[in-house]
Amino acid sequence: RVNSVPETGYLISSRHALFTFARLVQNAYSHKSTHKDRRRKPLVFVITLTGEQTGWTLITGLMPLDTVDAEAKKTLIGRAFEQTIERTRVEAVQK
Repeated sequence: RVNSVPETGYLISSRHALFTFARLVQNAYSHKSTHKDRRRKPLVFVITLTGEQTGWTLITGLMPLDTVDAEAKKTLIGRAFEQTIERTRVEAVQK
């Protein structure tokens, strides 16, 4: 129990917990298989709700891991340094 909510209820009601769980499942699924195309496919979860929310279905999904990894490799640090130099009148010296 987390804050008097059962674990399954917390998982579904917390965006962060649901995202973390989904990412864990996606990583495990893509690494377990020898098929490399699993990293190129999105993952979609369909969860049938119970209790007070009976009759409702939660649908969520994640981008393919290859897409996420490619975006993570792009960095904004270089542009941030350029903007700092432009705004502060500092001379940039590259070695």
